[in-house]
Amino acid sequence: MRSLWILVVAVGWGPLCSGSSGKTPWDTLSPTTTPRIFFPGTVSRRGIVHFNNSASDDGRLLAYTITGKDVPGYIVTQRWTGTAFQPPVRLPLDPEAVHSDPHLTPGGQRILFASTLGGGEGGFRLWQVTRDGEGWSIPRPVAIADEPAGSKGYPSLTADGTLYFSSMPEGTRNSDIYRAEPAGAGFAAPERLPAPVSSDRFEGDPFIDRRERFLVFAAFDRAEGLGESDLFVSFRCDGGWTEPTHLGPEINSVGFDGSPWVTPDDRFLIFTSSRPTDASGEQDFFNVYYVSIDPSALAPECARE
Repeated sequence: MRSLWILVVAVGWGPLCSGSSGKTPWDTLSPTTTPRIFFPGTVSRRGIVHFNNSASDDGRLLAYTITGKDVPGYIVTQRWTGTAFQPPVRLPLDPEAVHSDPHLTPGGQRILFASTLGGGEGGFRLWQVTRDGEGWSIPRPVAIADEPAGSKGYPSLTADGTLYFSSMPEGTRNSDIYRAEPAGAGFAAPERLPAPVSSDRFEGDPFIDRRERFLVFAAFDRAEGLGESDLFVSFRCDGGWTEPTHLGPEINSVGFDGSPWVTPDDRFLIFTSSRPTDASGEQDFFNVYYVSIDPSALAPECARE
């Protein structure tokens, strides 16, 4: 079986660059086929429940969720100076609501996220804020025509503005991934991704490549699963999606593996995991990891450029 973790990026799968000068955070990382902690002590901090990573394409802004026991989820951002991350700054959102799953647009000027803002039925909905000087605008809902019932989460955008997100009907664990094309100031009616991506089980945490070449997502209870949840990749091919490929024991663990984000140059997968970090074997909720990746190594011929 071809390995996904070849360190050389294949010709034709080069980076989607923002044109900014200076080093990105991932320019400072060493290639590795074994997951390593992502910026320990400054981004990934022991004892902090941290998940849902996203970054602008130039790497200058990172966003993620923090939560904990009796701590409603909230979103923080961290700025990259070219050599290090500055301390995290909490996004100024209603502290009475729960906020999660931030997604930064390519230029870092807008953040989409999931929140219980506004109350109402269905739990989480998708919201957004835009850059307003040195701060952020008042949040407003993401307009989706005929959006599916249930909680929505983990938004992810392509370069042309197509939206991917997950939705879980109330009272179930059957989360599915949806795709919605841009329409006016919002999005057209979404379509549920068909099999083999969707199943009668849980598929969530979608990360869509900016060029919509591949989708990385978390799934529960699949035959290949090694732990609580595992990461899979599927490629867009001939208008459909290929059979999801399990990312293997190099990436997946006995714990919860999720929150995938692939750097725009296709060199690293950044994700969160509860895998044990010491000899006790106890799960550690959650640390941020990075590992070298070459998506083209698993791409079928029909998905290659």
